[in-house]
This record gives sequence, C-alpha cells and structure tokens, in this order.
Amino acid sequence: MEGKQLGGRYEILHPLGEGGMAVVYKAKDHLLNRHVAIKVMNQKLHEGEPAIQRFIREAQTAGKFSHPNIVNVFDIGNENDLYYMVMELIEGPTLGKLIEERGPLPAKEAISIMMQICDGLAHAHKHEIIHRDIKPHNIMCTANGTYKITDFGISRLLSAATQYTKTGTVMGSVHYFSPEQACGQELNYSSDLYSLGIVLYELVTGDVPFDADQSVAIALKHLQEPVPDPRDKNQALPAALCDIIYKALEKKPEDRYQSAEELKQALQKALFAPAHALETPEENQCPTQTETAVTVETARSKPRKFFRFALLGTIPLVLILGFVFFNVSGEKAPKKQQTAQTDLPADTQPGDKQLQSTKPMTPSTEQAHHEDKNADKQEKDDNQLVPEPEREKTPSEEPSKEEPGSEEPDNGNPPPAQEPSPVTYIVIVDQFSDQANADNCVQSLKSKGIEASYYETSGDAGTVYVVSAGEFNDEQAANARAEDVRNAGYPNAKVSKKE
Repeated sequence: MEGKQLGGRYEILHPLGEGGMAVVYKAKDHLLNRHVAIKVMNQKLHEGEPAIQRFIREAQTAGKFSHPNIVNVFDIGNENDLYYMVMELIEGPTLGKLIEERGPLPAKEAISIMMQICDGLAHAHKHEIIHRDIKPHNIMCTANGTYKITDFGISRLLSAATQYTKTGTVMGSVHYFSPEQACGQELNYSSDLYSLGIVLYELVTGDVPFDADQSVAIALKHLQEPVPDPRDKNQALPAALCDIIYKALEKKPEDRYQSAEELKQALQKALFAPAHALETPEENQCPTQTETAVTVETARSKPRKFFRFALLGTIPLVLILGFVFFNVSGEKAPKKQQTAQTDLPADTQPGDKQLQSTKPMTPSTEQAHHEDKNADKQEKDDNQLVPEPEREKTPSEEPSKEEPGSEEPDNGNPPPAQEPSPVTYIVIVDQFSDQANADNCVQSLKSKGIEASYYETSGDAGTVYVVSAGEFNDEQAANARAEDVRNAGYPNAKVSKKE
C-alpha cells in the first residue's frame, strides 16, 4: 500500500497499526498539504454487505462529531472495492501503551484523563451513539496531553457469536465488556460507563479486574463475580477514587452512574478534594467490614474512657491539694508559737517579761528570734500599705529614647506589629504570540476540568497573550493548581506573585 494514492489526493506513506477490522496508515493529503490517518477496511470483510454498510455508517457517525476528545473524521471513500476512512492524525501513544510503559498512574493524573474521556463520551451519547468498545487501545494521546476516543462502532462489525471466539481484538475487548454486553442483552449508555470503569481500574492498578485463559470465563466473571478490591494491587488508592470504581462497575445498569456527566462530576469532586484525600491513603482508604466494626466499638468505648481518665486525673489533684494545705498549716503553727515565746507584745505581764529575760537564748534561738521579728515587720509593713521606696527601673520600664517626647502605651507593651499585606499568587500556564493558540490552550484546559483564561500584555516582541489558570491567596493551593496544569500537558506552568 505504501506509495498508493487514494481519491486523487491521499498518498499512503506507511502503516501505523493493524487490527482485525482494518489497517491504519499515515498518509499525505496533497490537496490541503497536511498529514492524515487513513483506515482501510480489511478486504476479507467485503463478502458481507452488512459489514460494508456498517463501515460506512461508522464513518458517517464519527463525521458528525466535532469535539476535542473525539478523533475527527474528515472523509470517506471507495476505490476499486477498497473502502477507506480519512481521519485526524494522532502520532502519540494509545492509553494502553501508556499503561504498559508506566504501570499504575497517580490518582490525579488518572482522574484528569478520565474526565477528558467522559467529555468525549457525553458528546457521543448526546448524538445517541453508544461506542460499545471503550478500552485503552481505543483512546489516543496527543502531544499536548489531550486524550481522544477513536474507533466508534467497530464492535458493531462483530456478531455476538464471533465476539467470544475471534482472537486479537476480541480478547482485548472482552476484558472491558459490561455484564449486559457479555450476555447479549440490549445495551444503553451505562454500558460504555461500565467499560470506562474497567479502564479506570486498569489505570490505577495496572491490571484489569477480571481475567482468565478463555474469553467465556472472563465474560462469566463480569456477570457473577464481585469486583476485586483495587487496593490489593495499589495500597495508595484513595477512598474517593475507590468508591467511584465500585459504583461504575455495578452489575445492574441502574446502580451505576446514569450519564457521563454524572461520572465526570464525581471525578471532579475527587480531583479538587483536599490534598490529603488523594495523598494520605492511610487515613482515607475505603473501610473494610472489620475496620467498620472496630470503629463502632471504639466510638462506644469513648464515654467509659472519659470517666476513667477523669477519675485518674482527680485523685492526684486531691492528693496535691491536701499536701499543700497541711504543709502550709504546719509552717504557720510553729511560727506563731515561736513568736509567742520570743517576741511578746508591749502589754505583756511583768512576770512574763521576767520569765522571758531569765531564760537563756541559744544562738539558734536568737537567730530565729531575729528572723521572726523581720518577718512580722515585713507583714506589718505590707498591711499598712507603706509605699515602696523608689527603685532603679529596669531597661524595659525606662521610656524609649529613640524618639524624644514619644508617649508609651498605658500598659507598657510595645505597639503591635503591622500585619503584612496579603499576597496573590497567579498560575501562569504559558505565553503565546498568536491569540488563536492562547484560545486553544484555554479551551483544552477547560475540557480537562481546569478553569483558564488569557490576557494581553505588551513586550519588546509586541503583543503577548498570557494564559493563566487562576489566582490564589494561598501559595500551596497555587502550586497544586500548577501541578494539575503540568499533568494536563503544559510543562511550562509556574506560579508567580501578582504585582
């Protein structure tokens, strides 16, 4: 096929990939001077007219879409019984290749990717289109980090019987079947959301939840077995994301999310939850049945623990108060008795004075006598409120010498320090010389759930369009938003103080 020209304008360059239904080539559109991708239908399927009609219908259906998270279809043609479809060229990896290379992705990155896919699915569902084959290999990643859904309607080319027996594409698809798809029931939009839940499970664990040697065994697991706990493969999985996975993978369609918008809202709530909700899984994991029982028992034991600690705290307090009381009483009683013997008041009887004077005083008694007199004198002075003599002032009490004539506050405390003015932090995504590029950047960020806008500024090179992703009073919040922008495919994002 290399070098072959289709439709008089598309030159086949080289193959990009091959599946059971078609081969995709890189081609040059000489009329518009751009590279495109051309999907050429497998000629073995030409024997069945319904297969050709479905291929044409797929191109017509995808051609109705105009969304940043869906691969655009530009043209369709038939040349010498060679049916082909001309599409937007995306040379980035598939999501499946990304999982193979990196393994489990961080929670924030996985949520950001899923929100983009939800946007694409919501657009398709509004056009009453069910994809039926959502899987990582049908999701492409562009150079700027935009994820796009491709291969709409491919699964419609396969009958229910061949879905379980054909190899290659079938084995890849059966891992993402919804229970109703596995048993051949009528599908609705929630079937795509179930498949998207499988993709999310694989994004955060690196593996699909149901696997077996045979396709039929995998389909039965979708129908009968509960979803394995994703924390068994990724202990850092946050509780919020764990809950989303379980709801998306409910067996009954009515128990799942009812629309792609609803699933996106749940993902967005988890993404913009407090940082600890996604970064400290030990405190936010989904509780198991045993953990719940322990929590209830702990709650019941709290009143008993309170009274136990109150009683243990009261006993030492009573002992301390008793010790202080008896020691104070014991110190005052000897003092009064000693004072009565050694320092009698002036109106004491003469006989008592003679008795006092005839009793010899030992050095220790004399020392105690003077100490008691001094103590009584100090107590008397305190009771008479005699003003204290002027004493030398400490440096903290002296008036400030920095500004003569300045008055100190009445309480002697230094004046309160002035609070610094609040700082505003702005997240700068990138700068563009072309307004259209700035607008594309803003639209791309908004499609990923990140609010953004741009403004004009003048410089040496002329007018520059600066794209920002919000202003914050908290530097930590600004850094978190910048990290989200970088994860969304804009590595130049940074935080600057607003002048």
